[in-house]
Amino acid sequence: MAVGITNEIDVNLRKPFGELRKKYPHHHILMWMQDGVDFKPMPGARWIKHDQGRLHSYNPLARTTCFYEYYVILAGTFQCTDPKLTKETAKLAVAKTEGAHENWSMRQYEFKLQEDFGATWMKYLDEDLSLESLTLPGTRRSSAVAKDVTEAWLEPNVDHDDAVKENMLLMHMHHEDTIRKQLHRGIRLLELGCSEGHDFIAYDDLTIAGQEVENALATIKKFLKVNDSETVLALFSRSCAHLDCTSPKTSFDAHMRELFSDRDTFYVDTKWPTLREAKGKIVVLRGWNSEPGEDWCLDFRPVLARQAGVPQYGCTAAEISSAADLVEARWKQISSDLESKHLARRIVLGACLRHAPTDDRPWILHSSTASRLQNKMKEHISQRDGQMKGIWFWGDFMREETNAAIAKLNHFGPGDHEVSRSKSIIKRPIIKW
Repeated sequence: MAVGITNEIDVNLRKPFGELRKKYPHHHILMWMQDGVDFKPMPGARWIKHDQGRLHSYNPLARTTCFYEYYVILAGTFQCTDPKLTKETAKLAVAKTEGAHENWSMRQYEFKLQEDFGATWMKYLDEDLSLESLTLPGTRRSSAVAKDVTEAWLEPNVDHDDAVKENMLLMHMHHEDTIRKQLHRGIRLLELGCSEGHDFIAYDDLTIAGQEVENALATIKKFLKVNDSETVLALFSRSCAHLDCTSPKTSFDAHMRELFSDRDTFYVDTKWPTLREAKGKIVVLRGWNSEPGEDWCLDFRPVLARQAGVPQYGCTAAEISSAADLVEARWKQISSDLESKHLARRIVLGACLRHAPTDDRPWILHSSTASRLQNKMKEHISQRDGQMKGIWFWGDFMREETNAAIAKLNHFGPGDHEVSRSKSIIKRPIIKW
């Protein structure tokens, strides 16, 4: 927690600094008097507020109005642009919270990301923000964890040899981390496809059963009980290859209604909640049709992109000879989707390629493309260096550093707006002789 003042500041700054520290107990704060002093954020810096305030001082001959400026900071480096500011004068002109690393040769202060950011990053956001506007890191096939897939109690429903079955199992692994680890490492979007029998999570068109739905929900509930500043958005759908997944039988809708009946645990309204309304709860995204006239939950029926048909990447299977080729083709599509408002909530950060069972060409697994796609995404973020709102990423083998980079997009960056600065004003009374 960012608390305390590291230097002896101007007495006039103490009150506004203390008020900000109380209002934003989890953030770093940098404040300074504006008289010739200015700080600019360096690339990669993130903050939630940049503003100014005014101070008044009085004496018999004049009333002085001066201004101070401040950042409420998540993390990053801020550099003083005034070459006249010295280390000694900064002790009075600049106030900062504890934990700032000082590099005076560059006139910079560096503020580190808090250690608990992965598990609690939503507490650094304004609680009045709508979830609709947030950019979120997520996982698709969230229960398709390597260990669980290999130990699944149902075999792939295919009439091929053992080598093909092994390939299909490998193709079906989307994560190393369990749901619990995913949440602690920053994931806030989950995709859980419920099987035809309702009682377990199916991993896609393969007939492989995962953990029971109730067990997955218990994991999420436990996380939210400990981290009640957070919310988890979970997309539930009917995972069944031979039926229309968006139009399940009435019994499925009734079963899900019963499953999500606890309103203290689940958010099932049809309007977007604020973070304040949703924190501590599982926000249910409905991936199936409800009964006519009984609409409920946030509707998210557009199915996420399935395991990559290469034509949707703008090339043919014959043109893909390696994971690198597939990543380049997939990234072109992702880049296009990022610019599309319609597709902003369906950015699938993953790719794979499988061939016919009789084809000798090697299959390209999710694990072979995940890291490369995440590196491209991080590079894209660093080049934008500003807010990116309302984008949902559904990835494979998501790294904690990728989740953090995506979460930080909810904060302002160097590419965003600046405050308009006012100059100090001195009003002298008219003295009559």
